[in-house]
Amino acid sequence: MKLSFRILIGFLAINATAFGQDQVKDILKGSKEDINFLANGYLTPALKAWGNGINQGWYNTAKVHKLVGFDITVVGSLMAVPETDKLFAVDNSKLKNISLINSSGVANNGNVPTFVGSDAVAAPQYQYKTSTGVLVPNTKFEGPKGVTNGSIAVPMVQLGIGLPKGFELKLRYIPETDLKSIASGLNNKTLVSMFGIGVMHDIKQYIPAVSQLPFDLSAFVGYTKYNLEVNLDNSKPNNKAIYEGSATTIQGLISKKFAVITFYGSVGYNFASTSANIKGSYNTGNDPITGQPILITDPVSVSASTSGPRVTAGMRLKLAIFTLHGDY
Repeated sequence: MKLSFRILIGFLAINATAFGQDQVKDILKGSKEDINFLANGYLTPALKAWGNGINQGWYNTAKVHKLVGFDITVVGSLMAVPETDKLFAVDNSKLKNISLINSSGVANNGNVPTFVGSDAVAAPQYQYKTSTGVLVPNTKFEGPKGVTNGSIAVPMVQLGIGLPKGFELKLRYIPETDLKSIASGLNNKTLVSMFGIGVMHDIKQYIPAVSQLPFDLSAFVGYTKYNLEVNLDNSKPNNKAIYEGSATTIQGLISKKFAVITFYGSVGYNFASTSANIKGSYNTGNDPITGQPILITDPVSVSASTSGPRVTAGMRLKLAIFTLHGDY
């Protein structure tokens, strides 16, 4: 249990460190409209991957526990994103106070890294502009780079317990916890919490023609809600990034055990909804005309949803009371 807890904290810290990077704060330049345009393009691919990840890791077999049989599972899902989600297109006509510029210092539309893009890609360059689109000298700045190189880590811990009549209840729970107090490498207050509930039911028992065949067949439905809150400035406790996600999955499961190895698979459907909100008050630079600071409250509100069919294949290795499993 101590090792499992350390593994979980490690995954949580990776996730929190990524979502709390300074790159997120680098979006906070220009007008509120500019900030939300860039934040939407930058964060949406990560939010979708995170939403899909929340639906992962519920099972490693279609066989339900016997009455009061139980397991405790720690899962670290690594969600890969398609190449098309690693970049997003910036259209300067949609920016009010700033423009994307090229290496020659000329305003030019182009593709820039998203949060899940490669950190090897150079940070995009922006510059403040007047209302007529003229670039203001000496106001160039860097936008955010990619952070996670094409993937998002989504950690889970859950309990499964057998109930009567071929049912199994699965629970996911992390009480609101400040990772800064238990994980090295985190400098800011970082709150994480999670709750999830799932039910797996043996449906093979209702099919006389297959009830005696040597494999397991179940139906599963699960719901997870996951929250992450990262303080962006220790001197300003109200300046924070809040990430919220909820996800539901409905699946049919099948598995077959061979000695200590179990092969399992599923088909089903996923639903997920995620959001990112940056709260607090920020100075996003000086107005190019008046030279006065641009002060903005609660500058970012981005949401994303994803749904679609899923197919899973995996393998579990059982060693005494411990199991190791992986799936795709």
